[in-house]
Amino acid sequence: MALRLPSSEPERSMRSRMPVAASTHLYLNHAELVEVQMARTPAGTPRLRIQRRESSIFDYRIEDFEVVDYTPQAAISGPVAV
Repeated sequence: MALRLPSSEPERSMRSRMPVAASTHLYLNHAELVEVQMARTPAGTPRLRIQRRESSIFDYRIEDFEVVDYTPQAAISGPVAV
């Protein structure tokens, strides 16, 4: 979204960017759940549609965003570590 602001760099394809998880941790009781998630084949090609352009990131409202072509898969439930 920041790439769409007037003072930012020109838009780039999001497909060329890799997601980064700087501080990822997994509990041992979630290992099997992660394997289930990683074995799934993604469905659809979800996109985030921004309905209007604002001059500041702080001027956006939730109504300004729409997720299109999202195909959710079944939930993977697991225990919560306390």
